[in-house]
Amino acid sequence: DTPEIAARLAAANPCVKNLREDELGLSAARNTALKQAHGKFVLFLDDDATAEPGWLAAYQHFLSAPPSDKITVIGGAVLNEFEISLPKWADTNATVFKHGDSPKCLPYRGSLFGCNIGYRREAALAVGMFDTQLGRKGKNMMGREETDLNLRLQDAGYEIWWLPAATVRHFAQASRMTFRANMRGQFGEGRSVAIQRLKARRRGRDREIYRMARLVAAPFHAAAFEV
Repeated sequence: DTPEIAARLAAANPCVKNLREDELGLSAARNTALKQAHGKFVLFLDDDATAEPGWLAAYQHFLSAPPSDKITVIGGAVLNEFEISLPKWADTNATVFKHGDSPKCLPYRGSLFGCNIGYRREAALAVGMFDTQLGRKGKNMMGREETDLNLRLQDAGYEIWWLPAATVRHFAQASRMTFRANMRGQFGEGRSVAIQRLKARRRGRDREIYRMARLVAAPFHAAAFEV
C-alpha cells in the first residue's frame, strides 16, 4: 500500500510531495528526487529506517554554518535493530555504524550509509547523479551507488563529512537474516564492485584485459576465501 499511504500523507501535509518513478530501482528513484527537489541539500532516509528525535535539526544546524564550503556529502549514525537474534555466522559488529562523536571530514568515499545521507544537489547533478546500474532494483541486491557517486564527487574536489548528531535506526527483518539472503547480498556486493572497477577502465583494451585477468584469478580468489 505504499502509493496509498504516500498519497494520504501528501494530502494531509502541504510540505509533502508525492512523486512516482516508473523506472524500477533505488538509484532511479533517488535521481528523480535530486531533479525535483529545490533545496541546496537533499537528504535521503530509507523506508526501513526511522529518524531519531533531532535528526533533521542536526542537519539544519550544521549546514546553516558549515565548517567548509566544499562539503557536498554528509551522513550520520546508523543503529541497527534486528527483528530476531543474530545468527552465529553473522557479523556482530554490524549493530552500530559510527565514526566518532564529533563532526569531521572523512577520507574514505564509502564510509557512509545510504539510509542516512545527504548531498549538495547541484554538485550531485553535475557529476551525473546515481548510476542506475548500481543500487537495489527489485529482488536484485546490488549496492554501492552512494560509494560510486561519492568517488566522483571527491574526484571533483568536494568533501564527505560525518555528522554524529543525525542518527537513524535501521530495522533488519528476519527474512533478511537468513544464510540464503546473506549470500544473495554478498553476490550483489561482488557484482557492484566489479561494475565499479570496470567503469574505472574507460579504454576498451583496458576493460578487456581486466575481464580476462578476473576470469583467470577468480578460482584462486574463491579458494583463498574458502580457506
